[in-house]
Amino acid sequence: MDFKNIYLIGFMGAGKTTLGKRLSKKLHRSFIDTDHFISEQEQSSIEEIIKNEGMAYFRQLESDTLNRIKETKNKIVSTGGGFACSSSNINIMNDTGITLYLQYTPGELFNRLQRAKKERPLLLNMQPKEKMFFIRNLLLEREKYYKQAHHTLYGESLKFIKILDLIKHNNY
Repeated sequence: MDFKNIYLIGFMGAGKTTLGKRLSKKLHRSFIDTDHFISEQEQSSIEEIIKNEGMAYFRQLESDTLNRIKETKNKIVSTGGGFACSSSNINIMNDTGITLYLQYTPGELFNRLQRAKKERPLLLNMQPKEKMFFIRNLLLEREKYYKQAHHTLYGESLKFIKILDLIKHNNY
């Protein structure tokens, strides 16, 4: 049976990749991490792509990646934090799959990102107060896209079994 793709969207540090890998194993579906996919295609890290080519080029790569993925089925897709943040991308994901927004408060995101093993390109060299301000403002800007998802899953209370139930109950 062919199932729609499941797109995991949300801010950096929300756990999209971790959740995506778990869902992939449990549901026996292929997993795509869009940042990893782009990195492989470009043979360069996301940080280097942005540094050398600029953010507009990177956003175009995201759209190109989505246009390839939308032709597939049965995928669990973990997207980069800004991937869903264009009307075109969020609409394509909503039309060709199911979107799940992993929502966290700015404070929760700040704490998760502080504990992260690797620094995110957009947060490089920022002091803690500066990071918190940046996270709060960028999240506010991006939420208009994130909130267009089919389902919003509230971060800290997120339980894997509930997500599986949601997917199975709705035949996604």
